[in-house]
Order: sequence, then C-alpha cells, then structure tokens
Amino acid sequence: MKPIEVQPQKQFELELLGYQERVQNAVDVYSSQLMGEAEEYGEFISLPVEACADILTTKAKRIRGILTIVGYEMLGGQDREMIDVASAAMEALQTYLVVIDDMQDQSEERRGSTPAHIFVEEELLANTTKQLGSLPEDVTINGALIMNHHALLAIGTLPNVPALAKLRASNTINAAMLPTGYGQTGDLLAPVIGDISDADANRANGDKTKHYTFRAPLETGMYLAGGSTEDIGDIQIFAENLGEAYQLRNDLEVVDTTVDGVDRGDDIRSGKRTLLLHHALSSDSNLTEEQKSYLAQIVGSIDLTPREVLRCQLLLYESGAKDVVEETIEYKTKIALESLEKKQNSNWREEQRTFLMQLGRQAVA
Repeated sequence: MKPIEVQPQKQFELELLGYQERVQNAVDVYSSQLMGEAEEYGEFISLPVEACADILTTKAKRIRGILTIVGYEMLGGQDREMIDVASAAMEALQTYLVVIDDMQDQSEERRGSTPAHIFVEEELLANTTKQLGSLPEDVTINGALIMNHHALLAIGTLPNVPALAKLRASNTINAAMLPTGYGQTGDLLAPVIGDISDADANRANGDKTKHYTFRAPLETGMYLAGGSTEDIGDIQIFAENLGEAYQLRNDLEVVDTTVDGVDRGDDIRSGKRTLLLHHALSSDSNLTEEQKSYLAQIVGSIDLTPREVLRCQLLLYESGAKDVVEETIEYKTKIALESLEKKQNSNWREEQRTFLMQLGRQAVA
C-alpha cells in the first residue's frame, strides 16, 4: 500500500488559512442574511438572534465548516457557492450548541467575548428598570433555537443538490445531535446523581462532542457530493476517534493556568466528570487522600473564587491525570490516522485525504 504523502507544513498551513478565511466569509454572509430576516420581527424580538449571531461571527478555528467543505471536495464536489453556505450552516449549528452550553455552565466569558445570554442581559438592562429574573436566558434559548432551525432549513433547501442527498445530509446532522443532547444531559447530571457510574459519565462527556465535531460535518459534505453508504462508512473510525481526542484536548484546557490570567474554571465550578477528574480522584492518582477529598468536595461549587479554582487546577495537574489524558489522546489519534491511511476508497481525492490527515494531527495537538 502506498503511504499518504504528507505536504510540507508551510503548504498545509496556507491551505488551512485559505479554508478558514473561506468559511469565515461564508459565515459573515450567512449571519447578515439571518439578521436581515430577524430584524423584520422588530428590534427587541431580534435581540437574542443578534446575540447568537455575534457569537457565530467571532473569529474561530472554523473546523466544522472546513470539514464540511473538505468532505464535499474529497468526493469531487465542485459547487463552491453551495458548499460554502452549507459550511456556514454547520458553524451556525455549532453556535447553537455553544450558546446553550454557556447558559448551562453559567459562563461569564466565551473565549474573550461576551456569551449570548450576558449580551442579552446587558441590552435589556440598558432599556428597562424592571427585575429581569430568568428572562435573559429564556429569550436567549429562543435565539439559539431560531439559529438551529434556520441552519437546518439552509441545509434542506440548498440549491442544485438532489433531494435525496439533502435528506441524507439532514439526517446525518440530526443523528449526530441526538447523542450530543443525551451526552450533554449526562454531563450535567453526573455531578449531582450519585449512581451514575464513572464509565457512563465519561461516555456522556465524549458523546456531547464527538458526533458533531468531525463525523457530522464530514458526512454532511460527502452526502452533498453524492456520497454512498460505503464512502460514509469508510470515514467513521477516523471521525469518531478524532472527535473523542478533540473533546479530551478541550478538557485539558482546565489545567492551563498560563493563558493571559484567564479564569478557566467553568468545568471545575460545574463539576463535570471528565477523564481528567476521574483519574485525579482514582486510586492511581498521585494525590493524597486528603487532597482527593478536598478536590471531590470543592469541584462542583458554583461560587468558587479564582484562588480556589487555581488550587483545583494545580491539584488536577499534580495528580498525574494530565499524562493519562495525553496518552488517551495519542491513542485515539493513532487509531484515527491509521484508519484514514489504510482505507483505499477509490472515490476519495488524495489531496483532501492528505489534508485531513494533517488537520487531524493539528486539531488535537
């Protein structure tokens, strides 16, 4: 079997930048159209949509939009205008999930910007003296749902795409959203329901991301290019393992105390049962029983001070859990990349397969 020829790193980075700019431009156009429709309902009715659109257009990695395009191109798709719209819709679906997640985690920051529910609250406070209660979050949920349905409608009405291809693309998105919803529910319940096993908690933590991060965008692009069941099946091992590795990499951000003094304690305050926390509290941990007891008691306290968050971060790091998670990321990534390299699908274009190999490595690095 002839191995995949890896592009020079500089060439890959230029390609990646080109894809990112392409998706960003598509997102900006998409967001403008979304807001144009929303504003027809009035200034305040459109406020939660504006808050979600603000999150959508914020500069980001655009990995889901890129994967949608790459999946399409890998099977020879050539309708650039159509697939760019699809890529923006996939990014909008990601934003819908992010907005809900920020509310459930009670996040006060979204990677340097304002979360949608805080944006709505500030705008409402500037225009009323009445007590708001849960109103900001209530209307933000509506904005997120509008964005979700708008994105699904965009996929379902793409021009110049056979109806069956659009149906399959829509189905693969909804199929990914189901375990994502169950995973998010389990992720929220695990800290407070004592009889949820560690295995179930870790599964929920993986399910909430892995299905829609790599697999759904790739499959969506492939289906829109007329992909077959075989094409889709051949990509699944790669996509699911990279999705899990990607989630684990995100989980490790909680122990990063070096990023511009940013308080990264949302996962600690919400008590999420990640693999990182599971190992830190296990018998294989480097922590003393006293340290483990402290960590178990304080994780999940919503009113932790930055100092308490920092102590938790240091304990998680000292436990040796980071090394365990890194090993798991490496293992999952190895399975994913070997799967992509070994598959010999005659429909795949080598240029895109090579790009996927390098994107996979970088996404979890």
